[in-house]
Amino acid sequence: MNPGAFNLNDYQQEQMAQQRKKKMLILFIALSSLYVFSRTSVQTSQQNQLRGNSRNKQYNEENMGLIDDSTKALKQLEDSESTIDGYKELYRAFYERYEDEQNGIENPTPDLKGNSASDLLFGTLYSLKRKQFEGVWNSENSQNILGFLDNKQGHFNSYIESYNKSEIRFYVAIRDDQYIDHKSMIGLMIIKRGTNFTIVDKQVKFSNLTLMYNLQNDLQYISNNYHNATIPVNMVIQFNEQTDSEKYINKYSPYLFIKISNENTDDKFSSINISAEADLEDESSQKGRQTMYYAIFLTIVLSIQFIFVIKMMKSFLVQDNEEQKFSLLSLSIVFIWDGFFCFLHLLFAISQDHQFHYFITPCFLYMILWNIFERGLITIVWRNRHANIVDEQILNKKRICFFVCLYSALIFSFFIIKQYRAKSWLLYLVNLYFVPQIIRNVRRGQQVKVCKSYVFGFMMIRSLILLYYRGCPENIAKLSPQYSTCIGIVVIIIAQVLFLYAQEYFGPRFFIPKRFQTDCYDYYYKLPHSQVDLESQGQADECTICITELSMQPVLQSNSSYFKDLIIKAKQKQNYIMKTPCDHKYHIPCLLKWMEVKMECPTCRAPLPPMV
Repeated sequence: MNPGAFNLNDYQQEQMAQQRKKKMLILFIALSSLYVFSRTSVQTSQQNQLRGNSRNKQYNEENMGLIDDSTKALKQLEDSESTIDGYKELYRAFYERYEDEQNGIENPTPDLKGNSASDLLFGTLYSLKRKQFEGVWNSENSQNILGFLDNKQGHFNSYIESYNKSEIRFYVAIRDDQYIDHKSMIGLMIIKRGTNFTIVDKQVKFSNLTLMYNLQNDLQYISNNYHNATIPVNMVIQFNEQTDSEKYINKYSPYLFIKISNENTDDKFSSINISAEADLEDESSQKGRQTMYYAIFLTIVLSIQFIFVIKMMKSFLVQDNEEQKFSLLSLSIVFIWDGFFCFLHLLFAISQDHQFHYFITPCFLYMILWNIFERGLITIVWRNRHANIVDEQILNKKRICFFVCLYSALIFSFFIIKQYRAKSWLLYLVNLYFVPQIIRNVRRGQQVKVCKSYVFGFMMIRSLILLYYRGCPENIAKLSPQYSTCIGIVVIIIAQVLFLYAQEYFGPRFFIPKRFQTDCYDYYYKLPHSQVDLESQGQADECTICITELSMQPVLQSNSSYFKDLIIKAKQKQNYIMKTPCDHKYHIPCLLKWMEVKMECPTCRAPLPPMV
């Protein structure tokens, strides 16, 4: 057997080995992801339980003294900020101590009630540091909030934070609905230690607080007049304890009732009078489940991209000049987009302490895919574009300049995406990543076969993440669903893929009239009908690519579907061959295959113009 001939058994065995490797890789990623999710969840619950036990033991041993050493008391609360047991003790002691103070009872005992009610209230709020509450709000009058929101009720979020031990920052988000890209008022109230308050029916009232707020729509400030505006307000807070057998088994949960009002104004643009009820967000709540499902979905998408990017890099090593097919600009756009998403998910994981373990595997996969594999693909394609540079120093300087520009574009894109992230036109624009590939095919004039691994496995699948954010009503980013935007994205992607296939079958410049293709050449040449005429005209030549007579079909040593497609094209043009401008003749499939690699004549190495 000819050693260079195609062996079907070896080919099938190689394909089966590759399939086994792919299945093992998918199984490994799935098992590792499942292990990380389960193991981290168990460790988190065990750590929370240990922290709660150690904190209760510390309170019992030291009798939970606060005021005699305020710094020490607040340090105790810092150790308990991940659970709510410290809150329960302070909450109960605060109301008992307030009643004692109102009745003139002094209690110098070293337990919690030995502290003032003001410090116990501050400690209660401090124990809820970094806790988020979520619920609903209702308007107490007929006016819209600040003359801006459309509804009289909606979605309410509150977040308590403290950056020092002298003040509590009380953040509130009041929206028409649950989606953050709709109309919303984002406010901040600062409660300093020792702030005067009154209690009526277990409701704590703070008077003359300053509400700093921003009005937003589509995640943008609506006007400079409302940016960082301030109004005086009164705030009423009531922290209740409730037991929910479904969500909080055998433990108490803080339940927030809050009123914010500006009673001394008639200006509708400064009027706010709402009441809200909110529950403490818990990692086992619906939001936690949504995050877990999204992390699994993201892991599956990234795993599929891993498989196909490895397949693409392997084809670069096996096939000569395979990287010439791909557009460097298309890969750069994908690199910038994935870089943004990589940092976005990493920051989200860091900011959400109780959900960090869900994002360990996706963030790791994103970082490897973006910073190693995609950068490697870009490097290979870039080196192919500069293969004519022999001097290594010049080549290194150009490579450094290219990557400096690429990472600068990545940083600049952060500001653009942050500013217009809620706009549909931005989503349409970033999904035009096949347009540079189409333009490159037109400029080169080569009839390139569509690489399915590149189009479907590496490029298109990343759009599923955008479709999730704009098509799933319960997405983790709380963006409003826009089904028209999703349809537009799908239409744009399908149109680009169909255009690539049209370039493959009809030529890269099929949509350009021939009179405008001045630099193109029609390679198709019709053979005479008889062999006698062929010999008499001296055209009984051989194809120098396959070493077969031009009047015969080429013998191709492969069973690839790609060669079958080329043979079908050749049969559709009976008695046609291809002739170059330098008057060398070849079989149609042979020259088409050659021109995918090099745009030069196989015989005399003369440059070949693009095909018509």
